[in-house]
Amino acid sequence: MPTTTDDVCDKLAADSSHRFSTASFYPGAPRNSKEQVLDHISSGTPKKREQEVWNIVGDYCCGKRQWEEAAKCYKLAGNKKKHQEMESIMAEAEKKHKERMRVAAAKQKRLQQVWIIVGDYCREKRLWEEAVTCYELGQDGAKKRLAKDMDKMKIKILRQLEAVRKKVLQAAKQLERPWCWITCCC
Repeated sequence: MPTTTDDVCDKLAADSSHRFSTASFYPGAPRNSKEQVLDHISSGTPKKREQEVWNIVGDYCCGKRQWEEAAKCYKLAGNKKKHQEMESIMAEAEKKHKERMRVAAAKQKRLQQVWIIVGDYCREKRLWEEAVTCYELGQDGAKKRLAKDMDKMKIKILRQLEAVRKKVLQAAKQLERPWCWITCCC
C-alpha cells in the first residue's frame, strides 16, 4: 500500500489498466499524470493536499470493492464518516462470509451423514469395499475400520472357500476312477 502522496500519485499515473480519472470525483479534473492530479487538488496546505489524495485513493479502492484499503485511506485522510462507512461494509461482508461458511459446513455435515447411511446399507448387504469407500467419504473412522476388518474377514473366508473347493475337486477326481483301481491293480 502506498504510504506518501507522491507514492499514491505515482501509482495512479502508472496504472493504465484502471482507467482512473479524478474527473469522476472532481468535475473537470485531468487524467493519469502525477502533476495533473496534484495540480487539480486544492492548493491549500500540504496536509490538506495529502488528505485529498487519500480521499481520491479511498474512492478508487471503494470503486474496486477493496473495502479494507479504502477504510485505511479514509482514515489517513481524516474522513471519519467514510471510514466508518467502510468499517460497517467490512463488518457486513464478514458477517455474510461467516454465514456462508456456516451454511457450507452444514451442507458438508449433511452430505457426510448421507454417505454414512449409504455405508450402513452397503454393510448390511455385505458390500464391504463399497462400505469402506462410503465411510471414507462420510469421514466416519470407527465404521470405516469395522468395514475394513469385515473386508479382511471376507478375503480370509474367500481364501478358505477356495481351499475347500480345491479339496472337493480333488476328491471328485478320485471318485471318477474305477473302484477296481482302488481294490485291485487291473
